[in-house]
Amino acid sequence: RISNILERNNIEKLVRLQLQALENSMDGVAILTHRGEYVYVNEAQVKVFGFMGSDDIVGHNWKALYDEKEMQRLQTEILPEFEKQGKWLGEVTAKKKDGTTYQQEISLTKIEEQNKFITICRDVTERKKLEKEKEELEKKLYLTSRLASIAGLAAGVTVELNAPLEILRTKLQGLLDIVNKPQMEEKDKEAGKQHIDELESNIRNVVEIINELRAYSSVDLKHEAKIINIHKIIMSTVELVTKSYQQVGVKINLNLQATDHIISGDDSKFAQVIINFLDNAKESMIIKKQKLAAAATAAATAAAPITESIIDVTTINSDNNIHISITDFGIGIPEENIGKIFDSFFNTKDTYSPLAQGGTGLGLGLSKIVISELDGTIDVKSKVEEGTTFTLKIPLPRITEN
Repeated sequence: RISNILERNNIEKLVRLQLQALENSMDGVAILTHRGEYVYVNEAQVKVFGFMGSDDIVGHNWKALYDEKEMQRLQTEILPEFEKQGKWLGEVTAKKKDGTTYQQEISLTKIEEQNKFITICRDVTERKKLEKEKEELEKKLYLTSRLASIAGLAAGVTVELNAPLEILRTKLQGLLDIVNKPQMEEKDKEAGKQHIDELESNIRNVVEIINELRAYSSVDLKHEAKIINIHKIIMSTVELVTKSYQQVGVKINLNLQATDHIISGDDSKFAQVIINFLDNAKESMIIKKQKLAAAATAAATAAAPITESIIDVTTINSDNNIHISITDFGIGIPEENIGKIFDSFFNTKDTYSPLAQGGTGLGLGLSKIVISELDGTIDVKSKVEEGTTFTLKIPLPRITEN
């Protein structure tokens, strides 16, 4: 008897502790009958619905705490799944005592033996608001970074377009000269045909450049998943920037070895990531050139020619992933800055160089967000004055290309 009494006392103590834990929980906890009538509610549940005490809720049906539209959803969507699975977790719109609504995260769990169920809920209105604000900020940062990149491409695209347009002008003038002749000989016809062929070829070149720029500058904020051919994105981006990079003595070397390079995501965002890393690599090597030239001038010696002005872009497959490495032989990143480079607005680019333009400090942070959306990671290896390698690791396969 004494043993039973002690055991009962221990059980009662444990029950009181459990009840105390429920009462002090930050989440609203309630027990309801299978008909939806409240049997028990804790203090947090009372407060989240805007009532003064549990007596205002216990004995009432939960229909009173959700509007008609949400109750219809509960009856037609949520409860059937709950009956089938024995549990449910999701978000609903709840109604407070004063009639105002708020976003509520709620879980439902069956208590089979007693024909009841438990609800645990919390107000997530503030969290949803912060998530929305974060998403809006990311959109703005993305647009800012993209506009900066497009502005940087303008010089290169101008060079790309000027050459074929100049040829078009020359060939058109040649055609006009032939047409204005009093008599057209056979050789004139051949010359005219050659002019027309070259016109068509250069028109195709102009159209291709414009299409590449249009594809790159398109902004999709709907986050719709599309097929991303990683190699195609890399090659088209490199083709777009090659001329402007060559103007500052930087070459891009492609070593695309990956056999599986198709993923699903936002293709324009991924193109933005590639150009962010290429631009950082280019600026790093320009800064190194400028510093070496400045040091040579200060020492009154001839600057040694820089032969490392090459960006290596490599892809390989490993363990169902694709690894994309962008390597430069530039100024490098000090060890103390490695942990900060992905922070928004963090920027260490030198501003004394007329070629190395100070950056926005947005590119790497946004690149990390985009790669995270693809469930990928970014690894950084760098040595001051020797260069940096960024390696993007993205899971494969996501989809197959038709």
